[in-house]
Amino acid sequence: MKSAAAIWLYLLLWLPSCLYAAPDSLGQRIGVIGNIPLLISSDHSVFDWQEDNVFEISPGRLQLSLLPRGRAFNFDHLLQKKNQKPFPIERARKVKVLYCLGKQDKKVWIPILLSEKDSMQVLMNLKLKKDDVLNIAWREAGEASVHPYLSFKVVQRTPEIIGYRLNNFYDTSRKPDRLEMKVLHAYNDRTGYRDLPANSLRIPPGSIPEFRIKTYKYLTDEVVQYCLTDVADSAGDWKQTGHVLVLSNLTGDKTYQLQLKFPGQQLTSKYILIVALHWYERTWVRLSALVLLIVATILITAWFYRRKLSREKDNRTRVEEQLRTLQSRLNPHFIFNALSSIEGLVSNGQNKEANRYLSMFSDILRQTLEHSGELSISLAEDLALLDLYLRIEQLRFGFQYTISVNQSIEASTLEVPPMLMQPLVENAVKHGVSHMGTNGKINVFIKANQLDMIVIIVDNGNGSNANIKTGGGHGLSFTRERLFQYAKLHPAQPIEFSINHMPSGTEVKLVYINLLA
Repeated sequence: MKSAAAIWLYLLLWLPSCLYAAPDSLGQRIGVIGNIPLLISSDHSVFDWQEDNVFEISPGRLQLSLLPRGRAFNFDHLLQKKNQKPFPIERARKVKVLYCLGKQDKKVWIPILLSEKDSMQVLMNLKLKKDDVLNIAWREAGEASVHPYLSFKVVQRTPEIIGYRLNNFYDTSRKPDRLEMKVLHAYNDRTGYRDLPANSLRIPPGSIPEFRIKTYKYLTDEVVQYCLTDVADSAGDWKQTGHVLVLSNLTGDKTYQLQLKFPGQQLTSKYILIVALHWYERTWVRLSALVLLIVATILITAWFYRRKLSREKDNRTRVEEQLRTLQSRLNPHFIFNALSSIEGLVSNGQNKEANRYLSMFSDILRQTLEHSGELSISLAEDLALLDLYLRIEQLRFGFQYTISVNQSIEASTLEVPPMLMQPLVENAVKHGVSHMGTNGKINVFIKANQLDMIVIIVDNGNGSNANIKTGGGHGLSFTRERLFQYAKLHPAQPIEFSINHMPSGTEVKLVYINLLA
Protein backbone atom coordinates (compact mmCIF):
# COMPACT_ATOMS: atom_id res chain seq x y z
CA MET A 1 0.00 0.00 0.00
CA LYS A 2 2.83 2.35 0.80
CA SER A 3 4.41 1.60 -2.57
CA ALA A 4 1.15 2.35 -4.42
CA ALA A 5 0.68 5.59 -2.52
CA ALA A 6 4.21 6.67 -3.38
CA ILE A 7 3.62 5.98 -7.06
CA TRP A 8 0.36 7.93 -6.96
CA LEU A 9 2.02 10.92 -5.30
CA TYR A 10 4.85 10.80 -7.81
CA LEU A 11 2.48 10.95 -10.76
CA LEU A 12 0.51 13.90 -9.35
CA LEU A 13 3.66 15.90 -8.65
CA TRP A 14 5.71 15.17 -11.74
CA LEU A 15 3.42 14.48 -14.67
CA PRO A 16 2.44 18.17 -15.24
CA SER A 17 6.00 19.41 -14.82
CA CYS A 18 6.55 19.79 -18.60
CA LEU A 19 10.12 18.53 -18.58
CA TYR A 20 10.05 16.40 -21.71
CA ALA A 21 7.62 15.72 -24.53
CA ALA A 22 6.46 12.17 -25.01
CA PRO A 23 8.17 10.49 -27.95
CA ASP A 24 6.09 9.76 -31.03
CA SER A 25 3.26 11.89 -29.69
CA LEU A 26 0.96 14.02 -31.84
CA GLY A 27 -0.27 17.60 -31.43
CA GLN A 28 -2.64 17.55 -28.45
CA ARG A 29 -1.74 15.51 -25.36
CA ILE A 30 -4.04 14.59 -22.46
CA GLY A 31 -3.02 12.46 -19.52
CA VAL A 32 -5.61 10.24 -17.85
CA ILE A 33 -4.91 8.99 -14.32
CA GLY A 34 -6.88 5.90 -13.31
CA ASN A 35 -6.27 2.22 -12.79
CA ILE A 36 -4.27 2.29 -16.00
CA PRO A 37 -2.46 5.64 -16.57
CA LEU A 38 -2.76 6.53 -20.27
CA LEU A 39 -1.48 9.28 -22.57
CA ILE A 40 -3.93 10.38 -25.31
CA SER A 41 -2.24 12.05 -28.30
CA SER A 42 -4.13 13.42 -31.31
CA ASP A 43 -3.45 15.50 -34.39
CA HIS A 44 -6.89 17.06 -34.18
CA SER A 45 -9.17 18.34 -31.43
CA VAL A 46 -10.46 16.82 -28.22
CA PHE A 47 -13.61 18.73 -27.37
CA ASP A 48 -14.99 17.32 -24.17
CA TRP A 49 -14.85 14.57 -21.55
CA GLN A 50 -18.31 13.50 -20.48
CA GLU A 51 -19.66 11.23 -17.79
CA ASP A 52 -16.23 10.52 -16.44
CA ASN A 53 -15.04 8.29 -19.27
CA VAL A 54 -16.41 9.50 -22.65
CA PHE A 55 -14.33 11.77 -24.90
CA GLU A 56 -15.71 13.73 -27.84
CA ILE A 57 -13.07 14.18 -30.51
CA SER A 58 -12.89 15.35 -34.09
CA PRO A 59 -11.86 13.13 -37.01
CA GLY A 60 -8.15 12.42 -37.26
CA ARG A 61 -5.39 10.26 -35.88
CA LEU A 62 -5.52 9.06 -32.27
CA GLN A 63 -2.65 7.45 -30.42
CA LEU A 64 -3.09 5.78 -27.03
CA SER A 65 0.05 5.08 -24.98
CA LEU A 66 0.77 3.63 -21.57
CA LEU A 67 2.23 6.19 -19.18
CA PRO A 68 5.47 5.00 -17.55
CA ARG A 69 5.66 5.66 -13.85
CA GLY A 70 9.26 6.76 -13.63
CA ARG A 71 9.31 9.66 -16.07
CA ALA A 72 7.88 13.16 -16.33
CA PHE A 73 5.83 14.26 -19.37
CA ASN A 74 4.42 17.40 -20.93
CA PHE A 75 0.68 17.47 -21.57
CA ASP A 76 -2.09 19.94 -22.21
CA HIS A 77 -4.46 18.51 -19.65
CA LEU A 78 -4.29 15.98 -16.82
CA LEU A 79 -7.54 14.16 -15.97
CA GLN A 80 -8.32 12.06 -12.91
CA LYS A 81 -10.87 9.25 -13.07
CA LYS A 82 -13.13 9.16 -10.04
CA ASN A 83 -12.21 6.79 -7.24
CA GLN A 84 -9.36 5.23 -9.19
CA LYS A 85 -5.65 5.08 -8.68
CA PRO A 86 -2.94 3.29 -10.64
CA PHE A 87 -2.56 -0.49 -10.20
CA PRO A 88 0.68 -1.65 -8.67
CA ILE A 89 3.17 -2.81 -11.26
CA GLU A 90 2.74 -6.49 -10.32
CA ARG A 91 -0.99 -6.30 -10.92
CA ALA A 92 -0.69 -4.11 -13.98
CA ARG A 93 1.45 -6.74 -15.66
CA LYS A 94 -1.50 -9.12 -15.49
CA VAL A 95 -3.84 -6.66 -17.20
CA LYS A 96 -4.80 -6.68 -20.87
CA VAL A 97 -6.26 -3.63 -22.62
CA LEU A 98 -9.11 -4.07 -25.08
CA TYR A 99 -10.02 -1.61 -27.81
CA CYS A 100 -13.09 -2.04 -29.90
CA LEU A 101 -13.74 0.12 -32.96
CA GLY A 102 -17.28 0.19 -34.19
CA LYS A 103 -19.05 -3.14 -33.78
CA GLN A 104 -18.54 -5.03 -30.60
CA ASP A 105 -17.30 -8.17 -32.36
CA LYS A 106 -14.17 -6.36 -33.59
CA LYS A 107 -12.11 -6.55 -30.45
CA VAL A 108 -8.35 -6.36 -29.96
CA TRP A 109 -6.77 -7.36 -26.67
CA ILE A 110 -3.33 -5.92 -25.95
CA PRO A 111 -1.32 -7.05 -22.93
CA ILE A 112 0.43 -4.45 -20.81
CA LEU A 113 4.16 -4.91 -20.99
CA LEU A 114 5.91 -3.37 -18.02
CA SER A 115 9.66 -3.83 -17.66
CA GLU A 116 11.92 -2.74 -14.89
CA LYS A 117 12.73 0.44 -16.90
CA ASP A 118 9.03 1.01 -17.30
CA SER A 119 9.32 2.27 -20.93
CA MET A 120 6.37 3.80 -22.84
CA GLN A 121 4.14 1.32 -24.65
CA VAL A 122 1.99 2.43 -27.58
CA LEU A 123 -1.25 0.55 -27.27
CA MET A 124 -2.89 1.75 -30.52
CA ASN A 125 -2.53 4.29 -33.32
CA LEU A 126 -5.70 4.65 -35.34
CA LYS A 127 -7.16 6.92 -38.00
CA LEU A 128 -10.68 7.82 -36.91
CA LYS A 129 -13.41 9.22 -39.11
CA LYS A 130 -16.73 10.86 -38.47
CA ASP A 131 -19.25 8.87 -36.35
CA ASP A 132 -16.65 6.29 -35.30
CA VAL A 133 -16.87 5.03 -31.72
CA LEU A 134 -13.78 3.64 -29.96
CA ASN A 135 -14.23 1.83 -26.66
CA ILE A 136 -11.37 1.00 -24.30
CA ALA A 137 -11.68 -1.67 -21.58
CA TRP A 138 -9.43 -3.93 -19.49
CA ARG A 139 -9.44 -7.29 -17.78
CA GLU A 140 -7.05 -9.23 -15.58
CA ALA A 141 -5.52 -12.52 -16.60
CA GLY A 142 -7.64 -15.49 -15.61
CA GLU A 143 -10.81 -13.43 -15.24
CA ALA A 144 -13.74 -13.24 -17.60
CA SER A 145 -15.12 -9.89 -16.48
CA VAL A 146 -14.36 -6.89 -18.67
CA HIS A 147 -14.15 -3.43 -17.13
CA PRO A 148 -15.04 -0.42 -19.38
CA TYR A 149 -12.40 2.26 -19.10
CA LEU A 150 -12.69 4.98 -21.78
CA SER A 151 -14.78 5.76 -24.88
CA PHE A 152 -14.10 8.06 -27.84
CA LYS A 153 -16.93 9.42 -29.97
CA VAL A 154 -15.90 11.04 -33.22
CA VAL A 155 -18.02 14.13 -33.97
CA GLN A 156 -17.73 16.73 -36.72
CA ARG A 157 -17.69 20.27 -35.31
CA THR A 158 -16.65 23.63 -36.62
CA PRO A 159 -15.77 26.78 -34.67
CA GLU A 160 -18.85 28.81 -33.82
CA ILE A 161 -19.11 32.52 -33.13
CA ILE A 162 -21.24 32.95 -30.02
CA GLY A 163 -21.00 36.70 -29.65
CA TYR A 164 -19.60 39.90 -31.08
CA ARG A 165 -19.03 43.51 -30.17
CA LEU A 166 -17.87 46.56 -32.04
CA ASN A 167 -14.99 48.67 -30.82
CA ASN A 168 -15.21 52.16 -32.26
CA PHE A 169 -11.51 52.90 -32.19
CA TYR A 170 -10.93 52.88 -35.91
CA ASP A 171 -10.73 55.77 -38.30
CA THR A 172 -9.30 55.71 -41.81
CA SER A 173 -7.15 58.74 -41.09
CA ARG A 174 -5.34 57.16 -38.15
CA LYS A 175 -1.99 55.50 -38.40
CA PRO A 176 -1.77 51.70 -37.92
CA ASP A 177 0.43 51.91 -34.81
CA ARG A 178 -2.08 54.19 -33.05
CA LEU A 179 -4.87 51.86 -34.11
CA GLU A 180 -3.18 48.77 -32.64
CA MET A 181 -2.50 50.56 -29.35
CA LYS A 182 -6.17 51.50 -28.99
CA VAL A 183 -7.33 47.96 -29.77
CA LEU A 184 -4.96 46.42 -27.25
CA HIS A 185 -6.01 48.97 -24.68
CA ALA A 186 -9.60 47.71 -24.82
CA TYR A 187 -8.75 44.05 -25.36
CA ASN A 188 -9.12 42.98 -21.72
CA ASP A 189 -12.71 44.17 -21.55
CA ARG A 190 -14.94 41.15 -22.16
CA THR A 191 -18.29 42.81 -21.55
CA GLY A 192 -20.83 43.96 -24.07
CA TYR A 193 -20.92 40.92 -26.37
CA ARG A 194 -24.09 40.53 -28.41
CA ASP A 195 -25.52 37.49 -30.13
CA LEU A 196 -24.80 37.22 -33.80
CA PRO A 197 -28.20 37.63 -35.53
CA ALA A 198 -27.33 35.19 -38.33
CA ASN A 199 -24.32 34.09 -40.31
CA SER A 200 -23.89 37.65 -41.55
CA LEU A 201 -23.11 40.91 -39.84
CA ARG A 202 -23.36 44.49 -41.07
CA ILE A 203 -20.50 46.51 -39.57
CA PRO A 204 -20.92 50.28 -39.19
CA PRO A 205 -18.15 52.50 -40.57
CA GLY A 206 -15.20 53.14 -38.28
CA SER A 207 -15.77 50.02 -36.16
CA ILE A 208 -13.49 47.10 -35.29
CA PRO A 209 -15.43 43.84 -34.93
CA GLU A 210 -14.38 41.54 -32.11
CA PHE A 211 -15.77 37.98 -32.22
CA ARG A 212 -16.00 35.51 -29.37
CA ILE A 213 -15.63 31.90 -30.49
CA LYS A 214 -17.25 29.05 -28.59
CA THR A 215 -14.76 27.41 -26.26
CA TYR A 216 -14.38 23.73 -25.44
CA LYS A 217 -12.97 22.63 -22.16
CA TYR A 218 -10.08 20.65 -23.52
CA LEU A 219 -9.07 22.74 -26.48
CA THR A 220 -5.84 24.63 -25.96
CA ASP A 221 -5.35 28.25 -27.00
CA GLU A 222 -4.52 29.08 -30.60
CA VAL A 223 -6.38 26.07 -31.93
CA VAL A 224 -8.80 27.90 -34.24
CA GLN A 225 -7.82 28.81 -37.79
CA TYR A 226 -9.48 31.59 -39.76
CA CYS A 227 -9.39 32.87 -43.32
CA LEU A 228 -10.67 36.33 -44.29
CA THR A 229 -11.23 36.91 -47.98
CA ASP A 230 -13.36 38.90 -50.36
CA VAL A 231 -16.79 37.34 -50.69
CA ALA A 232 -16.13 36.55 -54.35
CA ASP A 233 -12.87 34.76 -53.55
CA SER A 234 -12.89 31.91 -51.04
CA ALA A 235 -9.17 31.15 -51.38
CA GLY A 236 -6.84 32.84 -48.93
CA ASP A 237 -4.24 32.37 -46.21
CA TRP A 238 -5.20 30.55 -43.03
CA LYS A 239 -4.07 32.09 -39.76
CA GLN A 240 -4.14 30.96 -36.14
CA THR A 241 -6.22 32.63 -33.47
CA GLY A 242 -7.58 31.94 -30.03
CA HIS A 243 -11.12 32.19 -28.77
CA VAL A 244 -11.25 35.95 -29.39
CA LEU A 245 -10.80 37.20 -32.95
CA VAL A 246 -10.25 40.91 -33.64
CA LEU A 247 -10.36 42.15 -37.25
CA SER A 248 -8.84 45.60 -37.50
CA ASN A 249 -7.94 45.81 -41.18
CA LEU A 250 -11.36 45.90 -42.81
CA THR A 251 -12.01 48.26 -45.69
CA GLY A 252 -15.25 50.17 -46.07
CA ASP A 253 -17.78 49.42 -48.82
CA LYS A 254 -16.67 45.82 -49.06
CA THR A 255 -18.16 42.40 -48.30
CA TYR A 256 -15.91 39.80 -46.66
CA GLN A 257 -16.23 36.08 -46.05
CA LEU A 258 -14.86 34.82 -42.72
CA GLN A 259 -14.13 31.09 -42.55
CA LEU A 260 -13.33 29.23 -39.32
CA LYS A 261 -12.09 25.69 -38.81
CA PHE A 262 -10.18 23.53 -36.37
CA PRO A 263 -6.63 22.51 -37.33
CA GLY A 264 -6.46 19.45 -39.56
CA GLN A 265 -10.14 19.70 -40.52
CA GLN A 266 -11.67 20.45 -43.90
CA LEU A 267 -15.13 21.44 -42.75
CA THR A 268 -15.48 25.16 -42.10
CA SER A 269 -18.07 27.56 -40.76
CA LYS A 270 -18.66 30.64 -42.87
CA TYR A 271 -19.79 34.15 -41.99
CA ILE A 272 -20.48 37.18 -44.18
CA LEU A 273 -19.21 40.57 -42.99
CA ILE A 274 -20.61 43.65 -44.75
CA VAL A 275 -18.55 46.76 -43.97
CA ALA A 276 -20.30 50.07 -44.54
CA LEU A 277 -18.73 53.38 -45.54
CA HIS A 278 -18.46 56.61 -43.60
CA TRP A 279 -21.08 59.09 -44.72
CA TYR A 280 -18.45 61.22 -46.34
CA GLU A 281 -17.11 58.23 -48.29
CA ARG A 282 -20.42 57.36 -49.93
CA THR A 283 -20.70 57.80 -53.67
CA TRP A 284 -23.66 60.19 -53.53
CA VAL A 285 -21.85 62.37 -50.99
CA ARG A 286 -18.75 62.53 -53.17
CA LEU A 287 -20.83 63.23 -56.27
CA SER A 288 -22.74 65.93 -54.39
CA ALA A 289 -19.49 67.46 -53.20
CA LEU A 290 -18.16 67.36 -56.75
CA VAL A 291 -21.33 69.01 -58.08
CA LEU A 292 -21.16 71.66 -55.36
CA LEU A 293 -17.51 72.29 -56.18
CA ILE A 294 -18.31 72.64 -59.87
CA VAL A 295 -21.27 74.93 -59.17
CA ALA A 296 -19.19 77.01 -56.74
CA THR A 297 -16.40 77.23 -59.32
CA ILE A 298 -18.87 78.34 -61.99
CA LEU A 299 -20.47 80.91 -59.70
CA ILE A 300 -17.13 82.30 -58.56
CA THR A 301 -15.86 82.39 -62.13
CA ALA A 302 -19.08 84.06 -63.29
CA TRP A 303 -18.79 86.58 -60.46
CA PHE A 304 -15.21 87.46 -61.37
CA TYR A 305 -16.13 87.55 -65.05
CA ARG A 306 -19.09 89.86 -64.44
CA ARG A 307 -16.92 92.01 -62.22
CA LYS A 308 -14.32 92.16 -64.97
CA LEU A 309 -16.98 93.03 -67.54
CA SER A 310 -18.34 95.71 -65.24
CA ARG A 311 -14.90 97.20 -64.83
CA GLU A 312 -14.28 97.04 -68.56
CA LYS A 313 -17.68 98.61 -69.17
CA ASP A 314 -16.89 101.40 -66.71
CA ASN A 315 -13.51 101.93 -68.34
CA ARG A 316 -15.07 101.89 -71.78
CA THR A 317 -17.75 104.37 -70.69
CA ARG A 318 -15.09 106.61 -69.22
CA VAL A 319 -12.99 106.44 -72.38
CA GLU A 320 -16.04 107.07 -74.56
CA GLU A 321 -16.87 110.12 -72.48
CA GLN A 322 -13.33 111.34 -72.90
CA LEU A 323 -13.57 110.82 -76.65
CA ARG A 324 -16.87 112.66 -76.78
CA THR A 325 -15.35 115.46 -74.76
CA LEU A 326 -12.46 115.67 -77.21
CA GLN A 327 -14.87 115.68 -80.15
CA SER A 328 -17.01 118.36 -78.50
CA ARG A 329 -13.85 120.45 -78.07
CA LEU A 330 -12.90 119.78 -81.69
CA ASN A 331 -16.24 121.01 -83.11
CA PRO A 332 -15.93 124.61 -81.76
CA HIS A 333 -12.36 124.60 -83.00
CA PHE A 334 -13.55 123.63 -86.48
CA ILE A 335 -16.40 126.19 -86.41
CA PHE A 336 -13.98 128.92 -85.31
CA ASN A 337 -11.67 128.19 -88.25
CA ALA A 338 -14.59 128.08 -90.68
CA LEU A 339 -15.93 131.42 -89.46
CA SER A 340 -12.45 132.86 -89.78
CA SER A 341 -12.41 131.78 -93.42
CA ILE A 342 -15.81 133.37 -94.05
CA GLU A 343 -14.63 136.55 -92.40
CA GLY A 344 -11.63 136.57 -94.72
CA LEU A 345 -13.83 136.23 -97.78
CA VAL A 346 -16.11 139.06 -96.69
CA SER A 347 -13.15 141.31 -95.88
CA ASN A 348 -11.76 140.73 -99.38
CA GLY A 349 -15.09 141.67 -100.98
CA GLN A 350 -15.77 138.16 -102.18
CA ASN A 351 -19.42 138.23 -101.17
CA LYS A 352 -20.55 135.69 -103.75
CA GLU A 353 -17.92 133.20 -102.57
CA ALA A 354 -18.82 134.03 -99.00
CA ASN A 355 -22.46 133.09 -99.67
CA ARG A 356 -21.44 129.82 -101.24
CA TYR A 357 -19.11 129.26 -98.31
CA LEU A 358 -21.94 129.87 -95.85
CA SER A 359 -24.17 127.42 -97.71
CA MET A 360 -21.58 124.67 -97.63
CA PHE A 361 -20.66 125.60 -94.09
CA SER A 362 -24.29 125.09 -93.01
CA ASP A 363 -24.19 121.60 -94.57
CA ILE A 364 -20.94 120.70 -92.87
CA LEU A 365 -22.16 122.15 -89.59
CA ARG A 366 -25.34 120.10 -89.80
CA GLN A 367 -23.42 116.86 -90.47
CA THR A 368 -20.93 117.67 -87.75
CA LEU A 369 -23.73 118.14 -85.24
CA GLU A 370 -25.36 114.89 -86.38
CA HIS A 371 -22.17 112.90 -85.71
CA SER A 372 -21.10 114.78 -82.61
CA GLY A 373 -22.41 112.11 -80.21
CA GLU A 374 -21.18 109.12 -82.24
CA LEU A 375 -17.87 107.39 -81.67
CA SER A 376 -17.73 105.92 -85.17
CA ILE A 377 -19.31 106.52 -88.55
CA SER A 378 -18.87 104.91 -91.95
CA LEU A 379 -15.80 105.74 -93.96
CA ALA A 380 -18.05 107.00 -96.77
CA GLU A 381 -19.74 109.52 -94.46
CA ASP A 382 -16.41 110.68 -93.08
CA LEU A 383 -14.97 111.16 -96.60
CA ALA A 384 -18.09 113.12 -97.66
CA LEU A 385 -17.60 115.44 -94.70
CA LEU A 386 -13.90 115.78 -95.56
CA ASP A 387 -14.71 116.56 -99.22
CA LEU A 388 -17.19 119.26 -98.15
CA TYR A 389 -14.57 120.84 -95.92
CA LEU A 390 -11.94 120.86 -98.73
CA ARG A 391 -14.40 122.44 -101.12
CA ILE A 392 -15.03 125.22 -98.59
CA GLU A 393 -11.30 125.87 -98.14
CA GLN A 394 -10.76 125.64 -101.91
CA LEU A 395 -13.10 128.60 -102.41
CA ARG A 396 -10.90 130.71 -100.20
CA PHE A 397 -7.38 129.61 -101.20
CA GLY A 398 -7.83 128.17 -104.70
CA PHE A 399 -5.66 125.03 -104.21
CA GLN A 400 -6.27 121.70 -105.95
CA TYR A 401 -7.16 118.49 -104.14
CA THR A 402 -8.01 114.85 -104.80
CA ILE A 403 -9.44 112.02 -102.67
CA SER A 404 -8.55 108.56 -104.00
CA VAL A 405 -10.06 105.38 -102.53
CA ASN A 406 -8.74 101.96 -103.57
CA GLN A 407 -11.34 99.70 -105.12
CA SER A 408 -10.74 97.02 -102.49
CA ILE A 409 -11.93 99.42 -99.79
CA GLU A 410 -15.66 99.19 -99.04
CA ALA A 411 -16.14 102.66 -97.67
CA SER A 412 -19.83 102.18 -96.86
CA THR A 413 -19.20 99.24 -94.51
CA LEU A 414 -16.05 100.29 -92.68
CA GLU A 415 -16.48 102.15 -89.38
CA VAL A 416 -13.95 104.85 -88.45
CA PRO A 417 -13.77 107.63 -85.82
CA PRO A 418 -15.53 110.75 -87.17
CA MET A 419 -13.50 113.77 -88.35
CA LEU A 420 -10.16 112.12 -87.55
CA MET A 421 -8.69 113.15 -90.92
CA GLN A 422 -10.16 116.71 -90.92
CA PRO A 423 -7.62 118.36 -88.54
CA LEU A 424 -4.77 116.79 -90.54
CA VAL A 425 -6.17 118.10 -93.82
CA GLU A 426 -6.76 121.47 -92.16
CA ASN A 427 -3.06 121.59 -91.21
CA ALA A 428 -2.13 120.86 -94.82
CA VAL A 429 -4.35 123.74 -95.95
CA LYS A 430 -3.36 126.36 -93.39
CA HIS A 431 0.35 125.65 -93.17
CA GLY A 432 1.04 123.99 -96.50
CA VAL A 433 -0.82 125.33 -99.51
CA SER A 434 -2.77 128.39 -98.27
CA HIS A 435 -0.26 130.80 -99.81
CA MET A 436 0.29 128.88 -103.08
CA GLY A 437 -3.04 129.58 -104.82
CA THR A 438 -3.78 127.23 -107.67
CA ASN A 439 -0.29 125.74 -107.45
CA GLY A 440 -1.11 124.20 -104.10
CA LYS A 441 -2.08 120.52 -104.12
CA ILE A 442 -3.48 118.24 -101.46
CA ASN A 443 -3.92 114.54 -102.22
CA VAL A 444 -5.69 112.09 -99.94
CA PHE A 445 -4.97 108.38 -100.66
CA ILE A 446 -6.87 105.56 -99.03
CA LYS A 447 -5.58 102.07 -99.75
CA ALA A 448 -5.34 98.59 -98.27
CA ASN A 449 -2.27 96.77 -97.02
CA GLN A 450 -3.32 93.22 -96.15
CA LEU A 451 -5.58 93.70 -93.08
CA ASP A 452 -4.67 97.33 -92.54
CA MET A 453 -6.19 100.44 -94.09
CA ILE A 454 -3.74 103.27 -94.77
CA VAL A 455 -4.68 106.94 -95.16
CA ILE A 456 -1.98 109.21 -96.62
CA ILE A 457 -2.43 113.00 -96.75
CA VAL A 458 0.19 114.75 -98.91
CA ASP A 459 0.60 118.46 -99.60
CA ASN A 460 3.21 120.19 -101.80
CA GLY A 461 3.92 123.04 -99.42
CA ASN A 462 7.45 124.35 -99.21
CA GLY A 463 8.11 122.48 -95.93
CA SER A 464 8.09 125.53 -93.72
CA ASN A 465 5.41 123.91 -91.54
CA ALA A 466 7.88 121.84 -89.55
CA ASN A 467 6.05 122.64 -86.36
CA ILE A 468 2.51 121.95 -87.47
CA LYS A 469 -0.16 123.66 -85.39
CA THR A 470 -3.71 124.78 -85.93
CA GLY A 471 -5.96 127.28 -84.26
CA GLY A 472 -3.82 127.99 -81.26
CA GLY A 473 -1.97 124.66 -81.50
CA HIS A 474 -4.72 122.33 -80.27
CA GLY A 475 -5.72 120.39 -83.41
CA LEU A 476 -2.93 117.81 -83.44
CA SER A 477 -2.89 117.47 -79.66
CA PHE A 478 -6.61 116.66 -79.84
CA THR A 479 -5.87 114.07 -82.57
CA ARG A 480 -3.14 112.33 -80.56
CA GLU A 481 -5.33 112.24 -77.46
CA ARG A 482 -8.22 110.78 -79.47
CA LEU A 483 -5.95 108.06 -80.90
CA PHE A 484 -4.70 107.24 -77.40
CA GLN A 485 -8.24 106.88 -76.04
CA TYR A 486 -9.36 104.98 -79.16
CA ALA A 487 -6.61 102.38 -78.58
CA LYS A 488 -8.02 101.76 -75.11
CA LEU A 489 -11.43 100.95 -76.58
CA HIS A 490 -10.04 98.90 -79.46
CA PRO A 491 -6.71 97.39 -78.36
CA ALA A 492 -6.76 94.95 -81.29
CA GLN A 493 -7.39 97.75 -83.83
CA PRO A 494 -5.28 100.76 -82.85
CA ILE A 495 -4.55 103.61 -85.25
CA GLU A 496 -0.95 104.62 -85.86
CA PHE A 497 -0.15 108.24 -86.65
CA SER A 498 3.01 109.67 -88.24
CA ILE A 499 4.19 112.89 -89.95
CA ASN A 500 7.01 113.00 -92.49
CA HIS A 501 8.43 116.48 -93.40
CA MET A 502 10.06 116.65 -96.80
CA PRO A 503 11.55 119.52 -98.85
CA SER A 504 8.74 119.02 -101.38
CA GLY A 505 5.97 119.01 -98.82
CA THR A 506 4.54 117.10 -95.88
CA GLU A 507 3.17 113.56 -95.70
CA VAL A 508 0.83 112.54 -92.88
CA LYS A 509 -0.02 108.85 -92.49
CA LEU A 510 -2.78 107.10 -90.55
CA VAL A 511 -2.61 103.29 -90.34
CA TYR A 512 -5.83 101.62 -89.21
CA ILE A 513 -4.49 98.29 -87.85
CA ASN A 514 -6.66 95.21 -88.64
CA LEU A 515 -9.56 97.37 -89.79
CA LEU A 516 -10.05 95.11 -92.84
CA ALA A 517 -9.99 91.87 -90.82
